[in-house]
Amino acid sequence: MFEDEQYAIDPQLFEEDIEGQDAWQEACWAVISAYFDEKGLVRQQLDSFDEFVQTIVQKIVEDTPLIELQSEKLSYNDDLDNPAQFAIKFGQIYLSRPTHWEKD
Repeated sequence: MFEDEQYAIDPQLFEEDIEGQDAWQEACWAVISAYFDEKGLVRQQLDSFDEFVQTIVQKIVEDTPLIELQSEKLSYNDDLDNPAQFAIKFGQIYLSRPTHWEKD
């Protein structure tokens, strides 16, 4: 196939690799099927949402850098030597049940 032997591929090794990949895929699908048989699709979706709300949202807030703001001169009389500066850092989030329901 190739003139240079360093590029030659042993077909037997390639076939074994494909068989290994097929076995791996079958094993993965068996695990996935068993998971959904045990939990069900809806439970998995609810668990995923709960994990997002309880853990991931807080992590996103913690990873968000400090927000720094500085006012600019809005009129001729504004003080440029001491502009107002603000820093905003979000902390612990709090989620509660809805307190207001809209009519359908």
